[in-house]
Formats: sequence, structure tokens, C-alpha cells
Amino acid sequence: MKVIIDCFGPDLGPGVMIEGASLYAAEKDFYPIFIGNEDQIKEELSKHSFKDYEIIHTDTYIENTEEPTRALRKKKDSSLVMALSLLKEGRADAVLSAGSTGGLLAGGLFLIGRKEGVERACLPVPIPKAKGHVCLLDAGANVDCSVDVIHSFAKMGSDYVRKVYSVNQPKVYLLNIGLEPGKGNKQTKESFDRLSQDPDLNFKGNIEARDVFNTDADVIVCDGFVGNIFLKSMEGFAEFIFSNFKSFLVKDSGAQEKNPLSEKMFQLKNMFDYKNVGAVPLLGIKGLVFKAHGSSNAKAIYSSLKQIDQAVDHKLADEF
Repeated sequence: MKVIIDCFGPDLGPGVMIEGASLYAAEKDFYPIFIGNEDQIKEELSKHSFKDYEIIHTDTYIENTEEPTRALRKKKDSSLVMALSLLKEGRADAVLSAGSTGGLLAGGLFLIGRKEGVERACLPVPIPKAKGHVCLLDAGANVDCSVDVIHSFAKMGSDYVRKVYSVNQPKVYLLNIGLEPGKGNKQTKESFDRLSQDPDLNFKGNIEARDVFNTDADVIVCDGFVGNIFLKSMEGFAEFIFSNFKSFLVKDSGAQEKNPLSEKMFQLKNMFDYKNVGAVPLLGIKGLVFKAHGSSNAKAIYSSLKQIDQAVDHKLADEF
């Protein structure tokens, strides 16, 4: 497996990309192609051991504050543009980036191309629930979505869950402010009608945010604006709960380790830790492009590479 790794992406710098790749290389042979500042990459590589690798030098990258389409045109030597171009040329099996979501989406569409019948590419994120996970899409790639786009998300999400999670008839819901069909804004009302009329979708209706973690849903669709707010609110609240939990336990460290409640909370924390999920694929384009969290650490990059390996094995690029 060959993976092009954008070293300019993460908030914590190129070191986490290389350390994460090293953790995965210790378990399974793969060929990383690191793109970024060569001196920085070599400095980080000196701390780890790789059987084989490649470095492609550039000092240019796309920032989160830049307008994606304009940045792609102006910065053809940026790490993201180079990574996507190499993928299109068949130089690797996948691209992994923790950089600009907008840049990755625009680059995936313009440089690699979208698949037939796809309105927009999107990011599917697994959200933990009482039993298993529910796939939420879009999680932030598209902040403004038409009814056609929402419908496209529902179809892609349903196909993705069917393939990846082996669910025969995925239950699809629309994230909304109420359960009744007439709830929501113009977009959600019209989306509800469109999804209800698709005989190939197992559409079950609206779902409220508070019910996401105790639902029978397999797929929840929304625009990327709503999806990203939901995702980051969930992450922030989970971090608040788990970081303050210790204050409710006996302060003796030995007692804490033996406390069954503490053990259960640790298990619950792992369920909500995005670092265990790593990256998610950009659905709808002609190639495997994975987006990792901007604040990813080495553990998250390691998990991302595991996800990519599974995607390559399942030949997801051929289907999504």
C-alpha cells in the first residue's frame, strides 16, 4: 500500500504525521510518500525507523483561511495540489491530509473528478451510539446544500454503510429541529419531501440532535454547516465531561484505578475519542482521499492509516 501524506496539514506540525506513519509501519509494511519541507521531514524521520519511503519537497501549502478554489489555482506547487495530482497519476493508493477541508474538497473535485451521478463530495463521520455507530454526513465539507445535494448524501451514505458496516437496509434520517414532517427551514422541509419520495431509500423521517446517541439510525444526513456544528459540539461536550470527571472520584490514585465507575468512563471516553477513528474518506470522487482532524496527534494518524488500509482492501475507490 502506498499513501501520499501531506505533512503541512496538522496543527501540531509534520512530526505527528511521521510518528503516526512510523507506528503503523511497525505493524504492517507500507510505502509512505511524505510531501512537505524536506529538511523538516528528514529531521523528524531521524527519530523513527522506516523500511522504505519517499520525500517530495515543497514549501507551499494551502491555509485554512484561504478561498479554496483560488488557492488551488495560485498554489499549484502546494502540498495538497501535489498530493492529489500524484494520486490522479496513479502514483499511490490514497492521500491522507489533516489540512484545509475546503481545499481538499475543491481539489478532489477539480483535480481528481467526481463520480457519475454525484452532486457533491462529502465527509461521512461515524458517531457512537448505544449500539455501534451511525454515519453522519456531511460533517463539514459543504456548508450550503440544495435539496438535490442532501438527497445525494442520503444515497451515498446508505451505500457506504451497506458496504462498510454490512447493513442490508440502512435506516436513513434527516437531522432537524423537530420530528414532524413540517418542521425546519425551507431546505429541511423540501429535503424531507424528496427523501420520502425515493423508493430506494429506507427513509425514516426527522431526528433531533438529542436522539442521535440513542437511535436505530444507520445514516443521518444534513448540510455540512449543521453537521460540523453538531460534531464539534459533541467533541467539546465530551472533552468537558471526561476532563472534569476525575474531580468526582476519590483523590487517591490507587482508589481511582480500582473504581469500576472510572473504568466504565474510560471505556466511554474511548468511544468518543476521534483519535481512535482517525480520518474519514471523501465520498463521491474518483480516488481514495482521507481527511484527518486538524488537531490530530500521532495516534490519530496511526488510526487513519488503518482506515485507509481497510478502504484499499475493500476497494472502496471503485464504489464511492
